[in-house]
Amino acid sequence: MNPRAFWLVLTIGLVQETALAERVVDVELRPAGSPQIAVWLETETGVLVDTLMVTRLVGTFGLGNRPGRSDFGHGYLWPYGRREMALPVWAHKRGVKYDRLVFQDCKESALGWHELTSSLEPFYCRPMTETEMSVDTITCPTTAFRTDKGVPLRLLGGSARPECRALVEGESQFSYYPPRNDLVFFDQARDWEGVPEYRTQNALDAVSQATPNAGQIHRVRWVLPAGVPAGRYFVYVEVNEEYDQNAHHDYSFFVDPALSDYGIEGWGQPSVVFRVALEVGDGETAASGTEYLGYGAYDGQDGLIRPADGTITVGVPGSGEGRLLPLGTSGERVRVRYDPDAEGGGCPSVLPAEGLFVSGADFDFVEVTFSPSYSASRYEVRYAEGRGAIRSDEEFNGALPGPQMTDMIPGEPQSFRLDRLRAETTYTVAVRAYNDCLGASEVVSLDASTERRVFATVDACFIATAAHGSMQHEDVVALRRFRDQVLMQTDTGRAFVSSYYEHSPALADRIRESEGWKAVTRAALAPIVGLVKTVE
Repeated sequence: MNPRAFWLVLTIGLVQETALAERVVDVELRPAGSPQIAVWLETETGVLVDTLMVTRLVGTFGLGNRPGRSDFGHGYLWPYGRREMALPVWAHKRGVKYDRLVFQDCKESALGWHELTSSLEPFYCRPMTETEMSVDTITCPTTAFRTDKGVPLRLLGGSARPECRALVEGESQFSYYPPRNDLVFFDQARDWEGVPEYRTQNALDAVSQATPNAGQIHRVRWVLPAGVPAGRYFVYVEVNEEYDQNAHHDYSFFVDPALSDYGIEGWGQPSVVFRVALEVGDGETAASGTEYLGYGAYDGQDGLIRPADGTITVGVPGSGEGRLLPLGTSGERVRVRYDPDAEGGGCPSVLPAEGLFVSGADFDFVEVTFSPSYSASRYEVRYAEGRGAIRSDEEFNGALPGPQMTDMIPGEPQSFRLDRLRAETTYTVAVRAYNDCLGASEVVSLDASTERRVFATVDACFIATAAHGSMQHEDVVALRRFRDQVLMQTDTGRAFVSSYYEHSPALADRIRESEGWKAVTRAALAPIVGLVKTVE
């Protein structure tokens, strides 16, 4: 029975249960690392009641349904590759089918070279080499990056291109994972025209949460709807972590021959599943689970739970079963509590954040500070370009996602930063509070503006300066003026400048060491300088 039919039967046939409208289920767990997690409730007969929580890389940012091969290498905020092995038991249990997304050019095995169908990327980073990731694993290498947002595979059935026909014949046209729903704007010249529809297809925002902090106890609180009858239920927790190989689960990954240095191996042990039985009735009950029940498909191709068979690592924090750490000395890894009459009628109303103000800004970021309320367990931040751009719930849900914050002390100022912004631009920054029952406060917002970008000496035209020997040479000045007055006024121009700053210093050093190279470079720059001067 599908979940919607299940609810219809309960609502019609169990009206007498509506008096139990304020019943609460609390689930506690303590993750290690930065895993993907799903928590859901099933009846004793295996019917899904609801999803209680899913980490937002899957629930909001479409980790399981993106263009590109599922066995691509991976890295920090890696943009491509449908990670169908992330939470397959949960995904198949939901049974919701979405269009499978593929690259618009049908080159599913190409990590790069999708420029003609790529638009500005608000969340993910460009792929990095393993050397880059070993140096800095928590920031993007550039703020100007474009991605192919994909197209439904089913629309390519009539394509005349052989690679598209082969893709249609070789892949399922649907996915059990939702597309990303954080895309507010789309590029009419590069994106598939249906990209804005992704937001309407993915309805998991209400239960999507940031990955809990490693090593800290995380609680998920859920109020049972009135139609859920008394009886025996099961709480399931599925947990997955990349790069968790062992002797039994160490799978090869695909390397794009043209970009062989990019990404690191991501396939390892599959998702592990914990299950705890829960009695729902007139009195309080509690239960816990110490060992995992089984594991999911290593490639995510089905929703079956494989029984524990000795191939999953145990006893190692962060690996296999150890992706969830013990909650206490007795070894429980999942703890569940049911309260039929929780204090305050289940969950008190949640107060909004107070005292928002802009506490810092530069050309590419703004910092906002506020005071947390005692009634909130987490805060969600969204932002959009323009003054007063977020005024309603719909505008809040459609705005770009910022950080989610937890574990704050009420009344103690809390700050967050929004990076990768445009210079000299005003944004509306909005904050919404949530309590443990996923109850939401009103949205509070303010306008925050980035500053003008001021180019210091290091931002000079490196190659021209090396060739002429001075930043003040008239040709260098002309190129610098063209950069500031023309290139920096458009997204394309800023992307070019960013790429230039990233790659030109090393070349400039070589030019500076050779008089011959200086002469060659000056000759090569001459027609460009002449063109720039005519533009001025």
